[in-house]
Amino acid sequence: MPTPLPTRRLGSQGPQVSAIGFGTMGLSAFYGKVDTDEERFKVLDRAYELGELHWDSADIYGDSEDLLGKWFRRTGKRNEIFLTTKFANKVLGGAKREIDSSPEYCKEACEKSLKRLGVEYIDLYYCHRVDKKTPIEKTMQAMVELKAQGKIKYIGLSEVSAATLRRACAVAHVDAVQMEYSPFSLEVEQFGVLDACRELGVALVAYSPLAQALQEIARRKACTPGQLTLAWLLAQDPLVIPIPGTKKVEYLEENVRALDVVLTDDEEKEVRAVLERAGAQGGRYPEAMMSTLFADTVPL
Repeated sequence: MPTPLPTRRLGSQGPQVSAIGFGTMGLSAFYGKVDTDEERFKVLDRAYELGELHWDSADIYGDSEDLLGKWFRRTGKRNEIFLTTKFANKVLGGAKREIDSSPEYCKEACEKSLKRLGVEYIDLYYCHRVDKKTPIEKTMQAMVELKAQGKIKYIGLSEVSAATLRRACAVAHVDAVQMEYSPFSLEVEQFGVLDACRELGVALVAYSPLAQALQEIARRKACTPGQLTLAWLLAQDPLVIPIPGTKKVEYLEENVRALDVVLTDDEEKEVRAVLERAGAQGGRYPEAMMSTLFADTVPL
């Protein structure tokens, strides 16, 4: 049986989920050589044993959905996992892709993901990016239809502006918004997305949350810089749910232990001050991809 971990509610209307989720991207894509299925199953097995039951995937993450499907068939534990995946990064062939958040592609992509995962429903389905030519209201309506059909349970968006989030919530409740958020990447605060989440009861699921500029504070807290970063994120608001990813069991275990690190208000402010003095350098994505972040869509 998995060890119970602290949980947080997914927004104002969602279920309780692991307070720190598990990003599965690195097991299948973008981080060098992909390990064998058996090696990757060991990481998934350990995540389950630790009680880390909120797993985040996407149809663009290599064979991630196929891998999770194999694990579900192997273990029979699909219903114990809060499973999320995403659509809208449409592969055209080779390395070419385009963003397509149209209602037609939303439904097509969902069917493909259900088949790859080998499941009857997806717990939380995200629109990974918006294409800026499809009104968000139309994308949302397609997701509402998928929910009514029992194919998804909760609705998520990723990398949208506060204005787009408000328009989406005017159609139906958005349960989660996935954004990059860390002490090094505070745009969700600066651009009003975190405030909009608070106002609308939307969970903010934070990806790429780990930072390494906090050695001295971490030493005093007897934790790693990564654990300190996760503890800092958890201290920002109960609606924030980090989803660090890793390929290694040892780092998975380290991330989960961040739940034992409690920051005082003064320590939280110290982390901010350290990073403000250091200054974050460089963009978080190649220039061509930056236009997809905090994105607006055309009016309906």
